[in-house]
Amino acid sequence: MAVLFISTAGMDYCQTFPVSSKALLMFQEGGAETFEPADLLRLSAVLLPVHVALIVIFYYGYWQWVGLAL
Repeated sequence: MAVLFISTAGMDYCQTFPVSSKALLMFQEGGAETFEPADLLRLSAVLLPVHVALIVIFYYGYWQWVGLAL
């Protein structure tokens, strides 16, 4: 079960990596200047704590009650 939780946390956090997100890759490869890597770094700095907090909330509020305890 621990592997399931760790892989969920890793796979779901791809929205700020152009390699993992097709939408980001399309906009980065376009002709116009859309965003810089520093913009994605700032975005991920904000989204990572939110992502981790949601995983913890769902663990204690849902997963644990349906039998998926660590």
